[in-house]
Amino acid sequence: MIPKLFFLFNALLLNSCVLAFKSDIPSTSNATSVEHNEKISSEEATGSSNAKLEFTDKYDFLRTSNEMYIVETDMSSSYILGIKKSGEDTINKFIVHCIFGDSLNKARYDFKNVTYISDIVNKIKSVIEKEDIYYAEHKITSMARRIFQRTIDFYIYNYKNFVENVLIWIEHKHMVVFLQELSNIFSSTNFNIRDYYVIIKERINNESEIKDSLDPVGIHNMASRIIQFVSDLIFVDSSGYSDLVQI
Repeated sequence: MIPKLFFLFNALLLNSCVLAFKSDIPSTSNATSVEHNEKISSEEATGSSNAKLEFTDKYDFLRTSNEMYIVETDMSSSYILGIKKSGEDTINKFIVHCIFGDSLNKARYDFKNVTYISDIVNKIKSVIEKEDIYYAEHKITSMARRIFQRTIDFYIYNYKNFVENVLIWIEHKHMVVFLQELSNIFSSTNFNIRDYYVIIKERINNESEIKDSLDPVGIHNMASRIIQFVSDLIFVDSSGYSDLVQI
């Protein structure tokens, strides 16, 4: 499946090199109100952006997109499997931390989250240094937060009946479709990203493999990660999308 996946990814990205959009969709793993998040999405994820693009050459964009996708998916699988291999006790403690940690002891909860994310950041840096890949510091942190949130979503939503590769594959599939659709209007300098968030969310919700496993918050998280992944790839300074990287 993976070789076919990258072939499809390459073909679509060849037509997706010049994009301009603004995205400020929150992506919080402990969100208490999906309606509130969607209201923010509708109000803030509008208009266009004159932000400097990361790429002027579509082949550079294609190469970097593939490189960073491989890093992120491999790291996500490794982190999810790492917790699983540690045993049921570790899994249960992680789930309790994710669900109840904030209400039980917020200071400890925040500290542990920072520790988890810092560990992932260091692992990402180690991988990209070996591969001689440059990626801006704030984008590495964003990737680490996406990996951590993806791990949380996997373990919260019925992990015993949910294969990690399915979660990653479905997320990637919708990200590729999103890029394909943007490529059809890449010359536009003024369009609204809000509709894509809603569409992506609805498509994920209709996936037979996960529609009974992910709740609205999990679907919201996946849709937001898709948009942020693309934003980090396209824009030089994507640190403005701060709401997207909050855990």
